[in-house]
Parts: sequence; C-alpha cells; structure tokens
Amino acid sequence: MPIKGKILIIFGCFIFLMLLFLWLLQTVFLESFYKLVKTQNARSSTLAVVDNIDHENLKVLIERLQYEEDVNIQIFDVSGEEQLVLAQTPHPSVRLSPEILSHLIQIAEKTDKPYTELIQLENFRYPNEENNLFVGNVPPPAKNQIQTTVCAMMTTNADGQQLLVVACAPISPIDSITETLQIQLIFISFILLAIFFLLAHVLSKQIAEPIVHMNHAAQKLAAGNYQEDFSGEGYQEIAELSATLNYAARELGKVEKLRQELIANVSHDLRTPLTMIKGYSEIMRDIPGENTPENIQIIIDETTRLNSLVTDMLDLSKLQAGVMDLTPIRFNLTESIRTILTRYVKLIEQEHYKIIFSAAEDVWVVADELKISQVVYNLINNAIHYTGADKKVTITQTVREKTVRIAVSDTGQGISEEQKPYIWQRYYRIDQTHKRSAIGSGLGLFIVKNVLDLHGARYGVDSCEGKGSVFWFELQLDRL
Repeated sequence: MPIKGKILIIFGCFIFLMLLFLWLLQTVFLESFYKLVKTQNARSSTLAVVDNIDHENLKVLIERLQYEEDVNIQIFDVSGEEQLVLAQTPHPSVRLSPEILSHLIQIAEKTDKPYTELIQLENFRYPNEENNLFVGNVPPPAKNQIQTTVCAMMTTNADGQQLLVVACAPISPIDSITETLQIQLIFISFILLAIFFLLAHVLSKQIAEPIVHMNHAAQKLAAGNYQEDFSGEGYQEIAELSATLNYAARELGKVEKLRQELIANVSHDLRTPLTMIKGYSEIMRDIPGENTPENIQIIIDETTRLNSLVTDMLDLSKLQAGVMDLTPIRFNLTESIRTILTRYVKLIEQEHYKIIFSAAEDVWVVADELKISQVVYNLINNAIHYTGADKKVTITQTVREKTVRIAVSDTGQGISEEQKPYIWQRYYRIDQTHKRSAIGSGLGLFIVKNVLDLHGARYGVDSCEGKGSVFWFELQLDRL
C-alpha cells in the first residue's frame, strides 16, 4: 500500500476514535459524570463543616459553600431538630422529611465516614421581603420532587452534643445540555474531518514525495548511474537516508572506477608476460643459436609473473567467498623472510634495488606459513613499486615481550591522510603508474589485510607525504 494511503487510514482511525471518545464523554456518560461531581461537592462540603463545627465563623463558611459548591447545608441534632438557621440564598432549598432524616441519623451513627445516597427530595424557595422573586399576585412555584445527592455525617461539638451535618446537592435535568452538546459535536465532526483531510494531504505530500523521488533515483543507481543525486528534505530521517544513499552512490562510483582500472591493469599484466613468452619462444624456434639459458630464464620469469597474478586473483575469489582456511604450524619466521628475499636476486642485480633485512635473532611463531609468506611477499612488492629514486626497501624485525613486529619501509612519496582509509581496499591504487619491475596485480594490500584478519593479528601503516611509508604487522611469539 502506498504511504499516502497508510497516512489517510491512520489519520482516519485517529479522528474516528477521537470523535467516538468525545461522543461517549459528552452524551452517553455525561449524566454519570455530572452526578459524580455533585456527589463529590456534597461530600467535600460535609467534611469542611464537620472540621469547623466549633468555629465562630461557621455560618459564613456554610453560606460560602452553598454559593460555591451549589449545595444546601443543614445541621440537626439526633432528635432531628434543626440547630442552625442560615440567611436565605437564591439557591433552591430542599426539605428533608422526618423519615429520611431519621434514616440518615441511624446510618450516620454507625460510621465515622460521610454517607452519601441518591434520593428524591422536595425542592422549593423561601420568598421574603428582601429577596422576593415573585411579582404582584403571581404565586410561588409549587413544590416538586427532584433527584438529590445527600451526604450526611455525624459529629460532636465542643459541648459534647452530637450533631448531624447534611449537605444536599440537587441534580438538575441535563437533557437540554446533552442536546446542545450533540449539536456541537456534529459541527465539531465536520470541522475535524476537514482538518483531517487537509493534514493528511500535507503530511503525505511532505513524506511520500521525497521517498518516491529517492526510489526513482535508487532505480537509476541500480542501473549503473552512480552520479544520481538523492535529495530529501523536511524530516530528519529522510534527510539522513538521503545523505546515506548519496554516500553509497559515491562509494559505488569509486568502486566501479577502481574495478575498471583493475581490469585495465590486469589485462596489461596478463598481456605483457604472454607476449614475452610467445616472442622469446618464437625466437628460440626460428633462429638458430637463440636457445640460450638467458632466453629460457626470461620465459621462466614471465611464467612466474603470470602465475603470481593468477594466484592473487584466486586468493581474492576465496576471500570474497569466505572459504580461505588457515593451517597454523610452528615455523621460523626470520628464516621464512630470508627465503622470500632470494626471489629478488635478479631484481637486485638488474634493476639495482637495495633490499635490506635487519633481524637481531631468529624468532618462531604459530601461524599459516604459506599465508604469512604471502603477506611478507606482497608488502615487499608494494614497497618496491612505490619506493623512491634510491630504490631502497628495508625489512625490520623487532622483538618485544610477547610479539614480533615485521615492518617493511620504502622511501617513496608517502600516503596522505585522505588516502589511508582506502589503501586496504580491493582495486585501490595510489597512482596508476605501471612499473615493469613490480610483480603483482594491485590486490596485494587487500589480500594482506584479510590474511592478517584471519590470524587476528595487529597491522597498520605509518606514512608521511614525501617521506615514504612503513607497513607493519605483529604476531605472537612462540618461545620454547
């Protein structure tokens, strides 16, 4: 379902529930709430009079309560005789029959808490000269029965006399009020519906349109358009999603560019040794006397170069598939590095490279010897590729308390801080200069990273632009 439809449904349910709640409160349960409030008024007034039964301003308190709480308060003794005569107020008064008064006295004597009851009492006014509500010969209204909440509580004054405090809260008919509220609710319903449709339209537009736009942009991104811009505004979550997708698009664009560069580099590296092998083989076949050890060695070297490239590609496939396994054994790491350096004798003789290995002692570790040898080999190749004009590469073995650090340094241009996070990624190269002497595919550091991760080893690079780089890793020593 589209997000706009879901917003309309959610808002519709909210408006319906709110209107239903208002309808129940203001019509169905209005009378119950009204009676509850009147009962509470009578109860609080009764407790106030009981607490101040001996106060000199008790009459003032009662008159104030009658005005504010809309109740009638009377005080009787246990015989039913009224003990306090109050000034008359415009509020309707109620008359307690002897039977009801006796009933209230009997119950109040048995409890020390206010007793409330809903009963029918006579309702009438006291016309007098000061407050005459009637004009001419018009007679006062007849007495009528009205539903009243009565609260009674027994108390004792300072003289030891038992008194009955009664607060009566007449419950007026609320049919007209209910009818008025029902009419108001009808108008409120139409107003809320109009507001609902307006808000739903505005919100769905603000939320749905950016998401629809990003969806279309994501489809173009999936088709290979990495320059697509994801723009989303209005809400923080949409803006954050837009920023994340823009970042993903840029990174995918970088990966695609690096992949294309890798294919170009690998194609060049594959073509070069194959061309050399074919050329020297044809010379040895067609020209007498060219079947020399030097020409055969060139073919062997190019085959080794081609084999190294294919091995790197296979290792990359295993790493991506997560199927590369380790075979840890105890071996002499120092001697393993010396063996690796023998592969560079020709490079040292012909290209005049200086490869220096510094180790104070032989050390033993428990690891996959073949994989660690591959790590050292790739780090040396990387240093040869990027070293400076002096063609110097230094391998340093440093023994600490429980670890050994192997560091391979060059004298090249170094690595900027912006490039450091990317050098361990596949396909990444700091420059695109192709050097004939550099053996490898450009995947070396990615393979180094994954092999060392499999061993749980620490590794890193220390580099400063213009001063070369030092790639290092650490393994746990195994001392007998």
